[in-house]
Amino acid sequence: MDKTLKCDLTNKELVLDVGVSAYSSNPQNLFMKGPPSTGKTAVTVAVTSYFPEEDVWSLGNMTPKALIHGKSTYNEQDGKYYIDLENKLFNSTNDN
Repeated sequence: MDKTLKCDLTNKELVLDVGVSAYSSNPQNLFMKGPPSTGKTAVTVAVTSYFPEEDVWSLGNMTPKALIHGKSTYNEQDGKYYIDLENKLFNSTNDN
């Protein structure tokens, strides 16, 4: 990872620690805020590329319904959709 991201050691370690916490009994959240073009997306994409592909969900500008249509299972007994979020990492690239 140091070959593509020369600096930003603190943010790389922070994203890695939060990502690993997805596999613990106490998963953490991280919101990276800053001006556009400061490398927030580059860091998160680079770090999350080391996690299993099926565990990293890149949400971007996804609507809430997109999760239901793409990532859920339907339970006929209660008529509800369920989304398994265990061991999942969300990588949002929305700069708004």
